[in-house]
Amino acid sequence: MAATGSAYSLNGYLNLLLRRSGKTILVEGVSDYELMHRLLAEGALQSQGPRLNVDQIALVGDRALSGMGNKDRILKVRNEATNLGRDFSKFATLVDREWDGLKSGELIDVSTWSSPQQGNNHYVTVGHSIENYHFRVECVISYLKYAAATSYTVETEREIREAFPNLLKLAVAYSKVNAEAKLIDKCGKLIEPNHVLFFEDHCEIHEDWAVKLQARGVDVVKSEQTLAAINETSRNGSLDDAVSNGYSHWLVHGHLGCNVIWAAVARIASNNGGVADNISTLARPSCQNRDKFWQDWISKQPSSEIWPLNELVDWAV
Repeated sequence: MAATGSAYSLNGYLNLLLRRSGKTILVEGVSDYELMHRLLAEGALQSQGPRLNVDQIALVGDRALSGMGNKDRILKVRNEATNLGRDFSKFATLVDREWDGLKSGELIDVSTWSSPQQGNNHYVTVGHSIENYHFRVECVISYLKYAAATSYTVETEREIREAFPNLLKLAVAYSKVNAEAKLIDKCGKLIEPNHVLFFEDHCEIHEDWAVKLQARGVDVVKSEQTLAAINETSRNGSLDDAVSNGYSHWLVHGHLGCNVIWAAVARIASNNGGVADNISTLARPSCQNRDKFWQDWISKQPSSEIWPLNELVDWAV
C-alpha cells in the first residue's frame, strides 16, 4: 500500500511518516515500487500488524526538491529526517546505485568493481538500477518461452546463451560511452534488432544507429564518434574481466540495457524464423507485460541473487 493523493511538502511528508503506525519504504519510481510489492507478496507478508507503506518519491512535491533527480530527492528527504532528531526507525529508503564509486569525473571505470555500501535503513541496488537484477540469461530464455513460445526453438535458445556474454559487453559499452558523451536522453529506445551485429567474441552496432541518432539532433561527427567508441569498447577486451568475474550485468544502465538485450534477442529469434508479431514484442524497448514477468522472476530467486532487496524485505516484515 502507499499514500495517494496530492503531493506533500517535505515537512508534510516527514510529519506523515511520524504519524504512521506502520513502516514506510520510500523508492524512486514505478519499477521499484512494483518490484518491492512483488517481493513482499512472495515473502507472504501478512496484514496482521500496522500497515506497511511503499511510497514513490513523486509523492513529495516540495520546491526544495525541484531540479533534483529522484535519487537526490530521496537523499534530501533522508537528510531532513535525520536533522529533525526524531524517531524515524520505521522509515527506510531504496535508491539506484547508478555508477556511484565507479566514476572519475565524467569517465566510468569498469575495470574494477565492488558492491556498494549499505546504510542504516538505507538500501542501494547492487547494479546501476533495479532492472539489472534481471539481466540474466535464464530470465531472458524464460521470457522468450512465456511471451513468444511460437518463435522458440532449441537453436534460438542455444544462440542466445552463446551470445549473452557478448551482449552484456555491448550493453556495458553502450551504457558507458553514451553516458560519458552525455547522450543518455538522446539514445533511449533507439536500438532496433537489425542494428545488432554478432561476431565470434563480441557484438557491435550497425552504422544505421548513428543515422537515427542524428535524426534526434546529434551532429554527424559526434554520432559517428560515439558509435565508433561503443564498438571499440565492445571488442577491445576491456570488458572481458567484467564478464569472467560475473559483474558485467551490474554495470549496464537499466533502461539502455533493456533496449540492447531485447533488441538482440529479437534479432536472434528473427534469424531463426521467429514469428513477426513475436519479434515485435521481444524488441519493444519498454513493455509492461515484460516488466511484470521479470519482477515475478526476481521474486523467486535466491536471496544471494537479489541482495540487498532481500534484507529490505526482512526489515519490512
